Amino acid sequence: MAGIAIRIASMLAPLYIADVSPAAIRGRLVSLNQLAIVIGILVSYLIGWELAGLGAESWRWMFAVATIPSLLFFGALFSVPESPRWLVKEGRRAEAERILQRLGEPPSQLIEIERTIAEESGGFRQLFEKGLRRPLAIDIVLAILQQVTGINIVLFYGSIISPSTAALPAPPPRCGPT
Repeated sequence: MAGIAIRIASMLAPLYIADVSPAAIRGRLVSLNQLAIVIGILVSYLIGWELAGLGAESWRWMFAVATIPSLLFFGALFSVPESPRWLVKEGRRAEAERILQRLGEPPSQLIEIERTIAEESGGFRQLFEKGLRRPLAIDIVLAILQQVTGINIVLFYGSIISPSTAALPAPPPRCGPT
């Protein structure tokens, strides 16, 4: 369940950030989201490393400590406004206008959102149009390279990968004279 939740959050957070952030800093904010994820992974490894010294039951402490940011994130979600774009798409223009004002966006932003939604069309075939072929190919190649580099192995099994030989099994005894 944690893996599914992380995958959903990893997909939805950048989409939401891109949806509510001003165009001038949108790329920076989405990049900061990725940086925060990487820093979070590093901090979790450091905390796990420290807690590993508690003995065989240290996994329980690691699990308990991991609930703290999860609960903070869950609590913070109640203060996050709906996406103005989604509200406009659902016909809730007044709510979208209030949220845009809360985010400090000019009134023209609502008109821009409405115009963009009105122009939207397409489906799966649109991905293969001439102007999108190259970005699609780059995206697919990057996704493949991300998987074949093996970084996920390091992330998933980093806690049991040890640079010392103490973690390796003892070699089998030799038979005969040495």
